[in-house]
Amino acid sequence: MDVLRILVRHGDGRIETPKDLSDLSGVLADPNCLLWVDAEAEPRESLDALANLFRLHPITLDDLINRNQRPKIEEFDEYVFLVVHALRGVHGDNLDTEELDVALGKNALLTVHKRPLDHLQRVFDRSAKDPRNLQHGPSFLVYLVSDALVDAYFPVLEALEDEIDALEDAVVEAPARARMRRVFEMKRVLVQFRKVVSPQREVYNALSRRDYPYIEARTAVYFRDIHDHLVRAFEMIDSYRDLVANTLEAYLAATSNRLGQVMKQLTVIATIFMPLSFLTGFFGMNFTTIPFDRLWLLAATLAVMGALPVLMIVAFL
Repeated sequence: MDVLRILVRHGDGRIETPKDLSDLSGVLADPNCLLWVDAEAEPRESLDALANLFRLHPITLDDLINRNQRPKIEEFDEYVFLVVHALRGVHGDNLDTEELDVALGKNALLTVHKRPLDHLQRVFDRSAKDPRNLQHGPSFLVYLVSDALVDAYFPVLEALEDEIDALEDAVVEAPARARMRRVFEMKRVLVQFRKVVSPQREVYNALSRRDYPYIEARTAVYFRDIHDHLVRAFEMIDSYRDLVANTLEAYLAATSNRLGQVMKQLTVIATIFMPLSFLTGFFGMNFTTIPFDRLWLLAATLAVMGALPVLMIVAFL
């Protein structure tokens, strides 16, 4: 379902939430006004209208339509275009993320995404009720949204850490294929997570250095804090990858040890039966010169066959 949210702060401090895009060109032309448009699952026609309103470059419009971009930042004449990824959860071996496209202008902000983003929705609702969030310009709104999205990474990372620790203990105690399959799933999830955090870290590093226009000096400090959080998340992901690798090594070592124990038992059994096979084969030959008609010789043979396994088991153990 398509949803279009619009938030306008006028120069006199009034807050409005229009229902459509009509009469917003005057708001954009007024430097004392601030406009935030959040488009969720909007069709192609609505995206075209937003592109005309915000004077977006055709390349940006193509990115809004074809939503398969990696985190990046691009500078245009009248705005800065950002692509960041929000985290929705982990499902099996798939990291569920949502691409968020952001166009940041001098007094306007456009956010476009396909599925609902609870963190963005809370920032939007809080800004509509608390005008103080709008007093610092649209770049501060970008910080608020980014901070909420990045903070959502850490509960997922902590859950991954707990699961990796549990898998490591379980693999050592009782290695099983199901646990090994989950280890590989965790490895794929961490690879996907790293592909999201690594370029996104560079995006916020550029914003913190004020390499792009429309980023106020007082807001750049906040972007530096987000960059620090992403650096910490990146380091956590790398450490978790090492833990997964150690878990894999522990599984292989436990499997190899278990195989060695089985082979040891089989070797002992084969070795025990080796002299028995010799004796039964030797005395089982059908020759009249072998005096099996004597009872004491049969008893001695049986005694030797019974004593040999016992002696060999004692020697092996």
